[in-house]
Amino acid sequence: MRIIGGDKYDLRFYLNSHGFEGTVTANVVAESGKVLASCQFKVEKERGWQEYTSVLTPESTDYKATLQLEFDNAGKGRL
Repeated sequence: MRIIGGDKYDLRFYLNSHGFEGTVTANVVAESGKVLASCQFKVEKERGWQEYTSVLTPESTDYKATLQLEFDNAGKGRL
């Protein structure tokens, strides 16, 4: 993804936690592996489909950045 430092990016996703409880971290990651922006969401088990939103503001520009979701516990879920 083309990411411009200082710009604001709206993040929205839906998750059905179905067996997962813990923290989901959303990272905008530069091609070098450096995290440019990050936010965390607390997910409760068996709550059905829930919407998660945030605004990410990367600290620098990267034309090949990626969005990565990290789950801190094992479990099943649907995005």
